[in-house]
Amino acid sequence: MNIPNVNDEFSTLEALEEAAQAAAKAQGFAFSRRSSNLNGINGKSPYVILQCTKGDNWRNNWGITSESRKRKSKTKRCNCPVRIRATVAKKQLSIVWIITDVEYTHNHPLLISNEVISLPQHRCLNVDQKKLLHDLSNINTPTRIITTAINKIDNGGTVLPKDVVNKRARIRYALNEGPNTDSAQKLLRPFQQRDYMIELLKTPDGHLTHLFFSHVEAAKHTAKCYEVLIVDATYKTNVYKFPLVSAVGISNIANEKGSLKTFQIAMAWIENENEDSYKWFLTMLRKKKSFPEANKMLCTWHLIDQNLKTNCRKLFDSDDDYMEFKKEVEVLQLSFDEEHIIMAMKSIKNAAEKAHDPKKPLAYIDTLMKDSKLWIYAFTKNFCHMGISTTARAESSHSAFKRAIETASGLESVFENIDQRMRVQNLKMAVYTGTNKVACDPFTLRDSRFSVIIGHISTYAINRIKNLLVEIQENSTKYSEATTCQCLIRINYKLPCYHTIPKEGPIPLNIIDKRWYLNRPDIKDLPSPSLELSATDPEFYKAFLKAEETFCQLPEDASIKAEFIARIHQAVTMPLSEPLKAPKIKVLKGRHSGTKREKLLSEKQDLEAKKKKKVLHNLQSKINQVNALQSPITSHKDVNIYEDSIPMFMKEFVLSYINVQGDGNCGFRAIAVSLKLSEDKWPTVRQTILDELINRKAHYVQLFIEGENEYNTVVSIVQWEKGPCGVENWMLMPSFGYPIANAFKRPIHYFSRHQCLTFLPDNIPLNRNQPIVFAFIDKQNHYIAIRLKPNAPVPVIVNRWQNICSSQSKIWEKLFEARILRFQKAFEKEHSLYSKDQATSNIAIDLS
Repeated sequence: MNIPNVNDEFSTLEALEEAAQAAAKAQGFAFSRRSSNLNGINGKSPYVILQCTKGDNWRNNWGITSESRKRKSKTKRCNCPVRIRATVAKKQLSIVWIITDVEYTHNHPLLISNEVISLPQHRCLNVDQKKLLHDLSNINTPTRIITTAINKIDNGGTVLPKDVVNKRARIRYALNEGPNTDSAQKLLRPFQQRDYMIELLKTPDGHLTHLFFSHVEAAKHTAKCYEVLIVDATYKTNVYKFPLVSAVGISNIANEKGSLKTFQIAMAWIENENEDSYKWFLTMLRKKKSFPEANKMLCTWHLIDQNLKTNCRKLFDSDDDYMEFKKEVEVLQLSFDEEHIIMAMKSIKNAAEKAHDPKKPLAYIDTLMKDSKLWIYAFTKNFCHMGISTTARAESSHSAFKRAIETASGLESVFENIDQRMRVQNLKMAVYTGTNKVACDPFTLRDSRFSVIIGHISTYAINRIKNLLVEIQENSTKYSEATTCQCLIRINYKLPCYHTIPKEGPIPLNIIDKRWYLNRPDIKDLPSPSLELSATDPEFYKAFLKAEETFCQLPEDASIKAEFIARIHQAVTMPLSEPLKAPKIKVLKGRHSGTKREKLLSEKQDLEAKKKKKVLHNLQSKINQVNALQSPITSHKDVNIYEDSIPMFMKEFVLSYINVQGDGNCGFRAIAVSLKLSEDKWPTVRQTILDELINRKAHYVQLFIEGENEYNTVVSIVQWEKGPCGVENWMLMPSFGYPIANAFKRPIHYFSRHQCLTFLPDNIPLNRNQPIVFAFIDKQNHYIAIRLKPNAPVPVIVNRWQNICSSQSKIWEKLFEARILRFQKAFEKEHSLYSKDQATSNIAIDLS
């Protein structure tokens, strides 16, 4: 293609630039505008200068150096002299662009035909491609699908994924820039029509920055259960990239699993996630200055699992050293008095010695300790929080909400998903409340102590009070009268404690806090925003909505919209004596741009591939889980045999029995399964126990009843590395109890026909590791793993533990104290039916 030359004429500037770029593309370069005066400013004749994209030199306008620069950017400029200059000239009755000067001598090599795509000027889109890009961006289509679809259009430019990302960013900016009162009104109307209370912030030029909304039913739930407010933010919910801040509360109704349900209080889209935005959000919740009198807590998960890792992991050489440091911080968080805080801080200082510079992790801990009252249990236990210490409930709500969003684009379509979830939430809350009123546990119904409160307070509160009465009955000496009540059930849950519950007779309703009441006549319904809108005159309201809808459907023509607004203004300012006339509205015919389009073939194929991949992934996950943990026992015959290995009263607390291969290594296989490993990892379990025994030989020689002889026997048993083993290498209980607990730094709950014991670590501080639970089947000489329900009763602690444990380990006993008492009470009740000899045959062996 010939490149434009002097005296060539073009009817428009666009035609000139198109011809120049086409010729440049054929030769291996591109043009860009160097300067122009298209409107003839200052009396000069209109002109334009096109130059090679490698023209001019790079100018260091910011005065940066190679050391101070933050971005390693590149430049194409090498002072190439190639240029085209054109001016406007009148020719007969038309105006044309005439080229007056050219220079075509390059000072750099040119690109070959397949390399010119590296120049952005040759990746421009035609009209059809631009329209497709805009439509697909509005429905939040993935970038890779947009790129493929655009490149399939004939006679169009070729684009890269980066080009699509840049163009989508410009579209988002265009949707948000300048006064958008028209689209804002269209957005806000559905909120009010569906009973949402809204508040918003705009910039002086009409730019929407913050939008707060809360359903009237959510406000009613909040008035009932206002004690806990969990606030968190999530992202990627809309094409404008507005973070979505969510506030959830804790209701007084329990779900099927027995935990209190979460309900949505309010949401807000904010322009950015900063302190001012959160203050505004909280102010909208209370219509005053945030919550100055409220008790505040920090999310312990973000604090320990996220922030601590970000700031301190890099200070340690190995993961093991950092995990030891992290465990000590977790112990600090669980400390329940100042004495344990001091002990935990000493342990943290010792763990920090393994860092490159011990002062740095300790300095970060000192920073956290400035807000210690917001996250350490010793302080947070002193106010009502319903057992909440993390923002997991808010994040769970975000996760469920995001799964419901399929192709959400603007705020309107996202709101449709939110509104649907809010309606389901309100329906579920009504169903659960009604169920609490009409249904009750039959044994509780027969108990005269609950006759007054049944049907008036939630089932969750009744169950908590019922458990408290059991504890009072089992430990009457412990629950003596006290001058000052520090009961956590009263402080943390606003439930009556043993100081306020009468010793005899029905429990009165007036000792229970109103948050647990099912009927709250003192809380009045808020007026419906939709009723307020239509309260003036239904006909006027319908006409107003119709006018707004019509205005939003008008074509993007300033004159048409101006005429529409002028006629409305004329009607509003018209004297009342004159009749109102309906304005004539010019509406453009044709398909509305908001009509949902059919999915492209590439999009459908992508969705099908995703579904297939997800199904395969879920299937593989289940297979891996079965391989790792083995299948729970399903044979009724086997279940009966395994149930004989535990006390009868424990059956209701067992989730599942997990069988393992019986090759002599079954005890160590059961430990591996309890650790959520494959049972084939039994050699690793043996080696870990052996390392513990060798590293603390003096301790175990003193601990074992038979001293060094028993120690040598245990070491000999555990030393087996491969294949089935004989009886001389079988696990021997209770000798292995302490080594297992200390090696894996977690409690051990062991069951059999003759022994039920709990082993606690004797030199490990309190942590969050899940206990190991396993049982010995006497009839088969076989070990199995067991999964217990949360808060299940557990056996007594081996007697000598209190004498051998370190000071930092004594806190473990507090963790299991109530559960052990329940086990002892049920154990004694069950064995009272048998003779004394039969009863004593199942009592745990005393290792003292």
